[in-house]
Amino acid sequence: HGIDVGDAQPIRQKPYPVSPKILTAIHQEVDRLLTEGIIVRSRSPWSSPTVMVKKPDGSLRFCIDFRKINAVTRKDAYPLPNMTSLLDGLQQAQFLSKVDLKEAYLQIPLDAGSREITAFSVPGKGHYHFLRMAFGLTNGPATFQRLMDTIIDPSMAPYCFAYLDDILIATPDFALHVHYLELVLTRLRQAGLKINEEKCEFGCRELRYLGFIVDKEGMRTDPEKTSCIREFPTPRTIRALRRFLGLCSWYRRFIPDLATLSEPLNSLLRKQRKWVWGDAQEKAFQSLKTKLTSAPLLSRPQFEYPFVLQTDASSTGLGAVLVQQIDQREHVIAYASRTLSSAERKYSVTERECLAVIWAVRKFRPYLEGYSFTIITDHSSLRWLQNLKNPTGRLARWALELQGWDFRLEYRPGAFHHVPDALSRLGEDDGDCPSDEGLGLQRVFEADNQAGEVAAVGTIRSEDADPWYQNKIQNAMNHPESHPDWQVEQGELYVHRFDPKLEGLDEPGGSWKLVVPKARRQEIISENHDRPECGHLGTNKTYNRIARSYFWPGMFRDVYRYVKRCRSCQCHKYEQQRPTGFMNPRRVVGPWEVVAADLLGPYPRSSLGHKYILVFQDQFTKWLELIPLRAATGKVIADQVRKLIYRWGVPNTLLSDRGTPFLNKVLTELAETYQFHCEYTPPYHPQANFVERANRTVKPMLTTFVGENQRDWDRYLPEFMFALNSIKQDSTGYSPAFLNFGRELPQPNTWRERISQNLPSKTETPLEWARRFDILLNVRTQAEENLAQASHRQASNYNRNRRKMAFKVGVFVLRRVYTLSSAAKHYSARLGPRYEGPFKVVKILSPTTYQLANLRGRNAGQWHVTKLKPYHAPTEPPTSGIHHPMAE
Repeated sequence: HGIDVGDAQPIRQKPYPVSPKILTAIHQEVDRLLTEGIIVRSRSPWSSPTVMVKKPDGSLRFCIDFRKINAVTRKDAYPLPNMTSLLDGLQQAQFLSKVDLKEAYLQIPLDAGSREITAFSVPGKGHYHFLRMAFGLTNGPATFQRLMDTIIDPSMAPYCFAYLDDILIATPDFALHVHYLELVLTRLRQAGLKINEEKCEFGCRELRYLGFIVDKEGMRTDPEKTSCIREFPTPRTIRALRRFLGLCSWYRRFIPDLATLSEPLNSLLRKQRKWVWGDAQEKAFQSLKTKLTSAPLLSRPQFEYPFVLQTDASSTGLGAVLVQQIDQREHVIAYASRTLSSAERKYSVTERECLAVIWAVRKFRPYLEGYSFTIITDHSSLRWLQNLKNPTGRLARWALELQGWDFRLEYRPGAFHHVPDALSRLGEDDGDCPSDEGLGLQRVFEADNQAGEVAAVGTIRSEDADPWYQNKIQNAMNHPESHPDWQVEQGELYVHRFDPKLEGLDEPGGSWKLVVPKARRQEIISENHDRPECGHLGTNKTYNRIARSYFWPGMFRDVYRYVKRCRSCQCHKYEQQRPTGFMNPRRVVGPWEVVAADLLGPYPRSSLGHKYILVFQDQFTKWLELIPLRAATGKVIADQVRKLIYRWGVPNTLLSDRGTPFLNKVLTELAETYQFHCEYTPPYHPQANFVERANRTVKPMLTTFVGENQRDWDRYLPEFMFALNSIKQDSTGYSPAFLNFGRELPQPNTWRERISQNLPSKTETPLEWARRFDILLNVRTQAEENLAQASHRQASNYNRNRRKMAFKVGVFVLRRVYTLSSAAKHYSARLGPRYEGPFKVVKILSPTTYQLANLRGRNAGQWHVTKLKPYHAPTEPPTSGIHHPMAE
């Protein structure tokens, strides 16, 4: 097996932290692999982390996290067998045998050039790499299939098949079967491959292969693929019946007589209909289950079409359906469901959804392995599963198990995820059967409320009724024949309607909903948005929750406005739009007009007593100065600024952050004395200081040359300054030295000495110096144009993925929170608000910077527009706001 990573540089990852117990298990596994000759000690520059994950039986499995290696590996396009043709060839098979290989991948040797790429480190043990193909490498299936196609070659057809490590021998008579079985085992022995006797089956009349039952009649569907539908429990409540009808409705294109078949079931959902599950309902229920588990809905897999795996998890179970999109129709290949164990029911919602994905991928492995497929889930946060960092425990097991599969995750809202949702809830107990009493409108609403779907509202009083509401009540009471969809019960108005936005959530054909007057609408929205069980969800989800039981004109608009103005949502939720704030580059027309300053450190105290680096950079020439400091006080910084002035002259502006070393009385007095302006970047916006870009170059230079004891980091600062000031800058087109002196700095190397020895000495005349000065002026003019063009390009690229945001004086805004977690104060920043406020804009300092004040009129600082967002106030003006609990 070869691993082609192209020109990728070696990837070195630190080992994941593990407990002493797990580390001992890793050491034991490494010893075993060494003894068996699977790994050897290594000096490779590559390193991937190791993880010990639990198998389903509780034992530990040694794994390597190859995700970053796989990301840079060139994919092998070797084809897997066409399973459709393979399965079609299984006809008249009287005798069947299935051969399974033991640790199949570890039986494949790695080529010499690829071994070091598989290296891994074990704390306290050493550095190793594999000699054989490790599990988890992206091209493993292609390599294995290439080998199997060599062993089980076309001359053995149509009696022998190999799909990855699944080898099948199928013959019409026993003598021929023994011959080909012996031939397969002989070739496997010649190839040096070992079989797993416990998983092999020999001389069978029937066996499972690639998800199908194979026997003398050919191939037939495995009953397990549809058992969860055939065993779908008889609905005992309205809620359970709705789930089943929603499942049927999803595949209505394959059930042309769905409306007729489901009529006895739909009748139980109608107004004031008693719950009586009779022969008609049972017959309809069984008939619909038969439709769901037979053609044309249930199909044989066609492997030339991609597979789609739909999964879902409830509080009690998991559900999945494997489908293919053929001729713009969704054909079911198999259904699956299972209940959760008591331990699994304690998982978080996200963990249960992840478990559903892992379980379904294992369940349908014969169809998915070696193919690219899509996983559809109604839980958007599952995207982290493919990018999980430092995985541990069951998360490690799931992330590493998926690294060998070629799939993409796709989010589908729960409103359109009926089938796996219904399958995942087969184990739910929907409570006792309803009584035989009249099941009126009020009973339906009570059932929904008990299930926690919709927050209830108190009885609507007569004083709540507005003219529109009163008019509808009068029409429903006085002219029922012309308003059949409107009814009044116990003084409350109901309407029967179907909302297209609720397709799949509402009953087929619509349902009765309580009509709400204006005076009670805000209350209902609040009850269904603000409470913990409603979760402060977004507009669509809040609307779906309310619209299932209530109605009023313009409901979606009202919900949108309420959610948009919800203070808690504004302060705690993530932004769903592009980031705000355009770049506004500063135009500089001469050297040393604008100087930026910044501090790097603290670093370990050097042998000369230095702990900090003071960085100065001229915006025009890009000249950089690196000054080591023993202390970073305001007095020390002011003294260095004074020295800078005596070297280069007084600047117009000194730009820095708001750190104490720069924002102090000493530096302010120096600025007043020398008549220059101190300008400060907004808080938490370091990119406003152009010297930050130079810092990103200096820091790697330090780490490259620093010694092991890290006390000589200041040794090479003069060399770093020379290197950066003598090299041409992309933005200006010239080196900083040339823009300052009109000549390049002489290079201190032996080549220059050799060249200078062969050149005649020359003394420049005043005329030549004047000509050089003119050239320097022209160069600076050109550099100014180059700098302006570079700034324009940078701003254009930066602004491309951002949106413009501007605030007027007097408007209210929210600002980002940057308070750190504090164990002493029992505060976690992850659980705190993302924004706080509101604050009032009192002054526009620049197109992107604003002066804020709190609601008491006190100064709240200068803030960049990227750290602000509009505050959408409720109907009343804000008198108090949401502020960070650690700020007081």
